Amino acid sequence: MRYKYQTIVRDGNGIVLSGATVSFYLAGTTTVANVYASATSTVAINSITSGSNGSFTIYFDALEYGTEQTYKIVYSMDGNYSSYTLDNIRPDDVILGTYTISTAKTIAHYVKIPKGVLFSKSGSGTMAFSGGFEAGLYQVFSGFSSGNITFSAGTVEKVFPELWGGTGDNATDNTTAITAAMAAARTAGLRYVDLQGGTYLYSALSIPYGIIPRGQGQKYTTITSTSTSTDAITLLSEGGVYFNGLQDLTLDASAARRAGAAHYGIYAATGSAATVYKIWLKNVTVQYQPGDGIYIVDPELGTFENVISQYNTGRGITITKFGTAASGYNNNFINFRAYQNTGQPINANTNGSTFWNTQALTGSGAYRGVMFAIAGRGNDIINSDVELNGNPSTVDILLCTGIVDSGDRTLIDGGFYGNLGIAIDLASRGTVIRNPNMRLYSTAVTVTLAGSIGIKVRATANTAIVQYNDIGETHYIETYVSNLASDTALITNAAITLGGMVFSGSGYVQGAEISDPAAPATNSGRLYFKDNGAGKTQLAVRFPTGSVQIIATEP
Repeated sequence: MRYKYQTIVRDGNGIVLSGATVSFYLAGTTTVANVYASATSTVAINSITSGSNGSFTIYFDALEYGTEQTYKIVYSMDGNYSSYTLDNIRPDDVILGTYTISTAKTIAHYVKIPKGVLFSKSGSGTMAFSGGFEAGLYQVFSGFSSGNITFSAGTVEKVFPELWGGTGDNATDNTTAITAAMAAARTAGLRYVDLQGGTYLYSALSIPYGIIPRGQGQKYTTITSTSTSTDAITLLSEGGVYFNGLQDLTLDASAARRAGAAHYGIYAATGSAATVYKIWLKNVTVQYQPGDGIYIVDPELGTFENVISQYNTGRGITITKFGTAASGYNNNFINFRAYQNTGQPINANTNGSTFWNTQALTGSGAYRGVMFAIAGRGNDIINSDVELNGNPSTVDILLCTGIVDSGDRTLIDGGFYGNLGIAIDLASRGTVIRNPNMRLYSTAVTVTLAGSIGIKVRATANTAIVQYNDIGETHYIETYVSNLASDTALITNAAITLGGMVFSGSGYVQGAEISDPAAPATNSGRLYFKDNGAGKTQLAVRFPTGSVQIIATEP
């Protein structure tokens, strides 16, 4: 990038000097400065002769000395004239246009690139900025691929795809621009690549370790994948560490991609039992992807905050594990919302993770089945909202289950469960449920719905503790379900059913007839219903000795 300097040589008395020797130095020194006779010359000179009218024109190269460098100019002539010095001269007439970079060039000084200057790659040309770089939201680099432009740490405050010709005009392919910006940001030690408002089209992106493309908000910045053959976003690691993701934007899919083969919106996996460490999704919407919106294998210490996964042809999010290895752990889901996906809203296999204010929602014409499947150990689900939205039919309601917990030591605390055939289904160990609010509010349901279940504890479950407070009712039920041998436990707002025994909220106990059970342990008894052999029901008790006492026989 060249700056033009043109003037007329005069001595200290203002007399024009023709034929004077004009020499150039760095300001305040005797260090000779290179100058050029034309804007395109590649041959450096250190002096020039003034013309017949005393004028001269030379060019300084800003990439050689930086745009803040000032210079000293010395005029001299043969004879009795003393030399005359001008110091701290700053050229400011930049030559706009395209500058070809055909070799590896290191820019060791601060440069500010104005709009209208374009560096174009030729051959093996690269540019390494180590002394400071500044430019606005306009193209500076052309033809440079990922890694051709580098910035030393601390040399640049922000990196934009616009520097490589990127633009959110919903027409330009920004794949190269965004990829190059991510690579350059990483060399500079930056965390973010900043995207402006608008829609950035691209094919597919692989986000390197430590980098987060960041927009202006989910409503203002959209990145739209046009690829029909791969995942929209792939998160890459370095040494098993990711520390990358997306922030403040919406990830969308083009019409062709939406109609194409199944591919994920966001994908991360190590390909081994190693965890996907520290991924970051914050203030992100993932929508209309032709597969799961988000698919992560073994995330560890991941952050999923204010994330919406909606209208995807697949699950809203899948958190799974690699083969038979232990799943990832300690992930935080804060205000995560899965809505109106063709597949299951949430399917998560993780350990020690927290789901806070999580929404698993579906509505008319969308998914029917298990809304929120959780597996793994020690997970907390707090204030969840799991609903079949709108006014669904009773048939649709009975097809939907809120949470299915097949994990170990899960805490389900509070939350709202609406229009579900089964609100919470337990096939787990040590689950604790506190104060869920379970409601059928569809206009298709008047008061109750036969077959609907609040909490179901399967025979395969080992232990469950339920503290159940039905809002709007006056009763409070706390029950402990342990080591079920057969059948299931069902907890509704009317009764608790354990292995065929019904403990009614109306005050009665109901049981089905069974064969005489085995004798119980010492200091206990087993109360049960049996048939007397003549078709009459009897209430009986069996004691540790094996003896049976008939308490009452059906009249």
